[in-house]
Amino acid sequence: MFGTYPIYPAMHGGQKRVAAIIDKYRELGHEVKYVSICTPGYSQYSESDFLVSSETMKSLADLPSPAFTEITVCKESVNDLTIVDKIRSIILTFKPTIVSYEQGYVYAFIKSFKDMLGLLDLKIIFSSQNVEWVMKKEIALASGCNEKKIQSYVEDIKKLEKELLEKAAYSLAVTKSDADSFNQLTDNAKLLIVPNGIKSLSPDENSIELWRNFFDEHQIRHKIIFIASDHPPNLQGLRTFIDGVGFLHYRDRIIVAGGVCNSLKQIFHNTLDLQVATLKNRMILAGTLSEKLLQGLIATADAIILPIMVGGGSNLKTAEAICAEKPIIASTCAFRGFEQFLKFPNIYIADIANDFQDKILEAIHMPYIERNPAQKKLALEVLWDMCLKPLEVIFEESKFNA
Repeated sequence: MFGTYPIYPAMHGGQKRVAAIIDKYRELGHEVKYVSICTPGYSQYSESDFLVSSETMKSLADLPSPAFTEITVCKESVNDLTIVDKIRSIILTFKPTIVSYEQGYVYAFIKSFKDMLGLLDLKIIFSSQNVEWVMKKEIALASGCNEKKIQSYVEDIKKLEKELLEKAAYSLAVTKSDADSFNQLTDNAKLLIVPNGIKSLSPDENSIELWRNFFDEHQIRHKIIFIASDHPPNLQGLRTFIDGVGFLHYRDRIIVAGGVCNSLKQIFHNTLDLQVATLKNRMILAGTLSEKLLQGLIATADAIILPIMVGGGSNLKTAEAICAEKPIIASTCAFRGFEQFLKFPNIYIADIANDFQDKILEAIHMPYIERNPAQKKLALEVLWDMCLKPLEVIFEESKFNA
């Protein structure tokens, strides 16, 4: 399996999904080797995570948007003999019979070689968490890029996805909406919808107690949590819906966890603005947390916010929030792929900043309504065990195993 980031430890949603898929393949009796071509910045790398060269990193300076990092580093790494030789060595040793591309970018690297030790002749699984060409275009335009300057990058990604959809024995989409978009690219895709999910939440008492003590010590009343990676739509959504916190009581706080804290720290450090200063005073940036501390934070929260505005696929954090049984304040976009849960109690949907803030106040002050037995059963569908069941079909079909 090829990707563009390390997956251990799995911290952001993409890493967690890939790790869960690999676990499922192994559960089904298959050996799996994960290989990534990746950029610096992750906490840990395995022996099969290959960092791109300094020359490749220099090429990123000319990009119109960081959204096109993956496609660029994978195409540029064709000239990196170290990465080429290491991947050849893994193929020779591991002798794969199926190759899976996560998001597809590494395929741009592999297909540049007429003979990557027979890799191009193997059966392909193409797995994507978004319709990448659409999402990357949205991210770039949202950051102020000129559409003409990004057109060639968008077209490269679109062609790559189309080619993989046509070549793959199976392509995996996370939502019906994404599957429909892939079908618009080609009539020849064999698609499976494999939703995003999570592992069951099981916070330990020590982590819960640690957070309770912290909140008591700082006299924090209501805890509204936002957990997100540094993926640009996460920050964009937060700043759109919560770019001022005068609506909150002075003892209420938004607790932010995950990679998005890095971008918020830069904003707080570089921006001299009363609104940003107020935002800083009402937020606690917890940073990237261990899984134990993260689950302890979720367990002690009074509400979870999901202010997502753009991007395809589905939000793994939405699955996490549903499983947590906490009040959720979310945009319509955040529940893409999870529409069956919209009628659950304690879920508040808003797509305008003022409405979103009003819903936060409503959620933290209204009595919590327990789910009925049918809703509790339905909520189990966000666990990986249920979400990844469609993968079993892949290896049941004789034509794929032949």
